[in-house]
Amino acid sequence: MLPALIIAINLVSCTIAPLDTNQNNGQSDRSISPPPAKSPVLTKPSSITSSMSDINIFKSDNGQVLTLRIGQTLRINLAENPTTGYRWSKAANLDTQVLQLKSDDFNLPSNAAIGAGGERVFTFQAQKVGQVKLQLKNMREWEGEQSAIERFEVTVRVTE
Repeated sequence: MLPALIIAINLVSCTIAPLDTNQNNGQSDRSISPPPAKSPVLTKPSSITSSMSDINIFKSDNGQVLTLRIGQTLRINLAENPTTGYRWSKAANLDTQVLQLKSDDFNLPSNAAIGAGGERVFTFQAQKVGQVKLQLKNMREWEGEQSAIERFEVTVRVTE
């Protein structure tokens, strides 16, 4: 029993040596990703207007009025954890002649644990002049409308 006790004491008192960055031509043995770039924070103006660059909006932009030009892309980024059954989805009444859904993707952080949440990213493109109310709901589709726990809505004006 004494040898086991000595081994246990040694294991508890071990320290991890710092990484030797002088090996491998100054490169570290570990690859450490830089922290993700922070998304620009938009203030709460009464409306958001942009030139031909893409527009990225977030939950904090709920209720805003956006102005896009034909051909411009709108990206909506919303936190989501689909393992709970709740998923963001768009309302069926969107006028796709004015604003068309191009992609609906779920992005999981690279360091995410099993069951972790991520980000739902909807990408829309302005198709023709007009105005639409874009509505998204975070709900369990099989439970129906009453299961919605969050709603997101913006008004999108498309100009030439």
